[in-house]
Amino acid sequence: MSASSGPSIEEVIAAVPAWAGRAVAATPIAGGLTNRNFRVDVDGRPHFVRIPGPGTDLLAVDRDNELHNTRAAARAGAGPEVVYHLPRWDVIVLEWLDARTMSNAAFAAPREPARIAAALRQLHAGPRFRDDFDMVALSRLPRPPRLEPWTVPPLQDRGAAQVAADAIRALMWDHAGIARNSKGLRLCIAALADLAKRLPEGATEERNLADTALLIAEAALLRKESRGGHFRRDFPREKRKWRGMHIEW
Repeated sequence: MSASSGPSIEEVIAAVPAWAGRAVAATPIAGGLTNRNFRVDVDGRPHFVRIPGPGTDLLAVDRDNELHNTRAAARAGAGPEVVYHLPRWDVIVLEWLDARTMSNAAFAAPREPARIAAALRQLHAGPRFRDDFDMVALSRLPRPPRLEPWTVPPLQDRGAAQVAADAIRALMWDHAGIARNSKGLRLCIAALADLAKRLPEGATEERNLADTALLIAEAALLRKESRGGHFRRDFPREKRKWRGMHIEW
């Protein structure tokens, strides 16, 4: 698990004490926008597991509010029960409901709008949600301050900048290219960091090049497996736990 990608489904399953020693099978559910979703069958009984997606904190998703409102909807009889909550990761395990995703075609079915209206009335008759959601009020919030334009400083030493760029390319080719290993990647990262410190004033393109190279080398060092175009000589096989996982900064 990385800090940004959240727990794996295997880690979530292991964190639910009631599932220990039982027959558990997990199946990913496609289509989530801000979450990673799974169907988890425990001794044949299905559950819905929602794991927050990476970077959703940047979308101002309030997970405490979401949990409160999910429980309120369940008490109103308009949503599934919260079976488990793992606050360490803001993971929610819900009872499984056999249903289908709403679509334009499904909405146009006979009596469908009336069924939806009845469900909404039931929801609004239940416990109050924690916060109000008012789009008009949100539009009146103060706008963030306008950023001052940035002027690119003039390049002081074009020759030194070119030497640095060539060195960065050589380091990446030698140590972070097609075949990589821990020793070479660590050497590459140290050398890139040193080069970045010594770039001349105004070498903005070379600094971008150094930053990008560092990100690639550091990500390759963290990923202790081989997959697709990423090959580690010291970890030549794929690892299941990395399937669908990404490292983000």
